[in-house]
Parts: sequence; C-alpha cells; structure tokens
Amino acid sequence: MAPRAVVKRPRLDWATALARTFGVDVWRCHCGGTRRVRAVVTHHATAEAILRSMGLLPPRTPSPLAHSPPQLSLGL
Repeated sequence: MAPRAVVKRPRLDWATALARTFGVDVWRCHCGGTRRVRAVVTHHATAEAILRSMGLLPPRTPSPLAHSPPQLSLGL
C-alpha cells in the first residue's frame, strides 16, 4: 500500500482571515484612504514605549520597592 500524499493548504494572511471572519477590509481606512504596514514590533518593551509616546497608554508610575515585613524583636 502506497503512502498517501500530504496536501498542504496555503496559509491565510491576517487581513484575509479578518475579511472572511468579520467582513472588514483592514487595509481600507475609515477616511477612505489605504493603510499600509510601516513596521512590525516584536518586543513588548518597544511596543509599550511606542504606545506611551502616542498617548495610548498611561505614563508609567514607579512601583514601591518590595520589602519583607518588619522583623519583630525577640524579648529574650
């Protein structure tokens, strides 16, 4: 018996998947223009810095320093 050939289906890009699923054209702007990819951000810190500079995230507030609870003195 001969092994069956594996049929590979082409992957859908994200724009086509969104168009099929939700019926939206992600490349068409609400103003009527055309959108395009300017950059692909893969690091969390870079994405966070970009969003903060655009005013889409609140400014980072310093977190209080972590420390252990105060040691109780032993009354020996």
